[in-house]
Amino acid sequence: MPTTQRLLIRGCVAGFLAKIPQGLVLYVCSEIGLFLAMGVALNVPFTILYSSKHVLLGAVFGLLFAVPVLKHWPNWLRGNLVGLAHAAVTLFFFNPFVDGVGFLGLDVGALMPVVVIVANLVWGMLAGAVLDLWGLWGRRAAAP
Repeated sequence: MPTTQRLLIRGCVAGFLAKIPQGLVLYVCSEIGLFLAMGVALNVPFTILYSSKHVLLGAVFGLLFAVPVLKHWPNWLRGNLVGLAHAAVTLFFFNPFVDGVGFLGLDVGALMPVVVIVANLVWGMLAGAVLDLWGLWGRRAAAP
């Protein structure tokens, strides 16, 4: 049975690792003009500062995987719940107060909340997959 410290580390690493492909997908969608075609004026830069901020945020939200109430749930479901929490904080705090794109990010476009929710659900599923792979690898390493 993993200790709380191990659960926190696993969640943090899973959240960190899941943000990397999610950020790359958002960057590519921005570059090919998918967001503009949706009517969302979202420009995702590929810079160290922007990327490190989001990867760190993913690691912080990954800590929610250690919540004891959710420990018996499948990782994909926990990932969806944590991803929705991440989306809620983004839409209600980061968009209006940190990024300055209005409540729910509506100053950027009407579909911005959809983009945020889908992106964070993808992040949650990726983080859940990392936790599944971690558990698989741990069981194989422990086998004689």
